[in-house]
Amino acid sequence: MARQAPFTEYEAVLLLDAYLRTVSGDTSRRDAVKNCSDDLRRMAINKGIEIEDAYRNTGGISFQMASMESAYRGMTITKPATKLFAETVSMCFLHNVITKSCRANWRMLHLQNGESCSGYGYKYSGS
Repeated sequence: MARQAPFTEYEAVLLLDAYLRTVSGDTSRRDAVKNCSDDLRRMAINKGIEIEDAYRNTGGISFQMASMESAYRGMTITKPATKLFAETVSMCFLHNVITKSCRANWRMLHLQNGESCSGYGYKYSGS
């Protein structure tokens, strides 16, 4: 089996958002993992990448979400945080406020993802 491509900063932002929806109680971890997997797979397809069944599947996203949880909490929970995930948490949050650059990443993600993200109700408004 080929090694998975490393996460991009846009994928990391989407994973962080999915994790935060579980923290807030907006969704179950299972649903967040499923929606995130669907979105990441769709984003790759929209970029013209041929994907296999294993690409960003729910098992892998669940594993990566454990790393994102460590980044968010600032300590290893199950899987240590990657450098990218720690940087994503730092970039996106300062005293629980999403920064302008994080919103810019979301706009880019929406453009790459065909306007909306499944299960979340976000729509790209162009602003």
